[in-house]
Amino acid sequence: MAGIVNGLPNEDSIRLGNNIRLLREYEKESREQLGFIIHVSGSLIAQYENGTRNVNNSVLSAIAKHYKVSLSGLRDDTITTNMLDKRNASFDVHRFDDLIFSLVPFISDIEADRRENFDKGIEELSYSVKSDGTIIERRFDKALDCFYKSFKEDGVIEGAQNTVFMILSGYGNLRIKKELVEKFMDGSVTNAEMDIASDIIYEEITPEQKQYILKFDDMYNECVCAIKKSEKYSELADLDLAAKYYLSFIDNEKLPAVNQEFGMMLLWDLANGFDNKYAKVAINKIFEFFGEEIRI
Repeated sequence: MAGIVNGLPNEDSIRLGNNIRLLREYEKESREQLGFIIHVSGSLIAQYENGTRNVNNSVLSAIAKHYKVSLSGLRDDTITTNMLDKRNASFDVHRFDDLIFSLVPFISDIEADRRENFDKGIEELSYSVKSDGTIIERRFDKALDCFYKSFKEDGVIEGAQNTVFMILSGYGNLRIKKELVEKFMDGSVTNAEMDIASDIIYEEITPEQKQYILKFDDMYNECVCAIKKSEKYSELADLDLAAKYYLSFIDNEKLPAVNQEFGMMLLWDLANGFDNKYAKVAINKIFEFFGEEIRI
């Protein structure tokens, strides 16, 4: 990007300044607030926005990271409020549980003699989510523990399925609730929008996510194996395996986008090649979740 010429802003510096101002005002931040976050003065932010001061790479990276936009998009494209509205709609954290429910069945009613742990799990789960969508971790963890106990100690296979659901929900709070994978837009997508989507889809899992997988992977696999051996829910285990890849709950050194694509292929094969009723429902709900018209 060309710099300021003879002390006067050029087209590139004006576009960058406008992008910074738009992002700051969209997030309802003052120049002083943004400056405090990225460790520069508010007056320097004003110069960046007016295009009268070059922005060095470290500051530019800090601004892009703070506003969750790509570096190239911030620098080279014209960002609009419409673009940000679309992005935020795609990243709506309160919709993540809808996606989990669409993909992985949760069983709320059972026919079993020993159901104290199962019912306790239902109760704890009902109190684990606040009205704003945030998770009360201790109650969420207790619900997971109750469902696992209902499976291990009481022999309730539905407890195994709900354990699978809880593990994937907890993982989603680490990964997808931070930035739900962006739905690619139609042919009008700009370079900046494409960069934003690509940055997220191809982002590697974090050490925190790897630790979560290490903690729960054996439990997840144990439950899925038991579900597969059950007469009533054998098909459901195949869906759980596909969900593991689709939600990238796996540390196989592959990018989440690759695992997600493989998981979708598994779902499609289960639905069409093996007539798996759970996979059919999951695919239809996934497409509905992302606003696509398709029925299988």
